[in-house]
Amino acid sequence: MCSFTKYTRIQQLILMKANWDYLNFKIYDPSDPQKLAEYINAISKSGKKTLMLLNDIDKGRNFNQHLDPPAQQIYSDSVDDTLNEEISKITENSKFEGYVLITTKVANIGLSLHDSAIEVIVAESFEPEEIIQIIGRVRVDRRNPRPVTVLG
Repeated sequence: MCSFTKYTRIQQLILMKANWDYLNFKIYDPSDPQKLAEYINAISKSGKKTLMLLNDIDKGRNFNQHLDPPAQQIYSDSVDDTLNEEISKITENSKFEGYVLITTKVANIGLSLHDSAIEVIVAESFEPEEIIQIIGRVRVDRRNPRPVTVLG
């Protein structure tokens, strides 16, 4: 046991261990987008949502063609007023419309998604810090976390 009274608040946060037991990590084959799309389409039909971080805008657009219904797409470096309005709406509501959100650099735009329907996160990244950021965008109840599958 450790007495936290002798530590600063920042030191206390570092000493506390995060509980990642609610996460189920799986690997997918990025060279087979059709198989991933079939998996996500099945998840969507069951009423669950998917958050996807794809590193390339064009790759996201191409992948979206495999989804039924198509995903909502946002990009953090957009200068499109309509798209910026969508990003603001998602940020304000802490939810996105539809069943799939495809984005690039979602961790950089400050999304905090409090949507209990999100059960799958696709993180196309080999950077541990980036994966942690994308997982952290989806908020869960710490006392009673729901299972979340992370595909990487």
